[in-house]
Amino acid sequence: MGLITDHEAQQCDSLRKVRNRFAHEVEMNFSTDSVKALCNNLLVPERDKDGDARRKFMSGAMMTLIALINRPHEVGKRRLTPGEWKSSLASA
Repeated sequence: MGLITDHEAQQCDSLRKVRNRFAHEVEMNFSTDSVKALCNNLLVPERDKDGDARRKFMSGAMMTLIALINRPHEVGKRRLTPGEWKSSLASA
């Protein structure tokens, strides 16, 4: 439907994978190599690029959440108005 960008979809997928690690593994934390690798894939503000995995996760999640919360407003601004359609039935 085009309501989220490819970047946002990738970001959500990485966040989901981190969440699933914590949900399905008994001993999981942000120091685990697999979680750190996932968090390193997140796009975060410049100030958080050198942060630890937890900071990257929180920052990436907040950025994505803000973008998606604002999306209905953005979609509303671009909403198309109904137009007239030419129809071959009009001449029949």
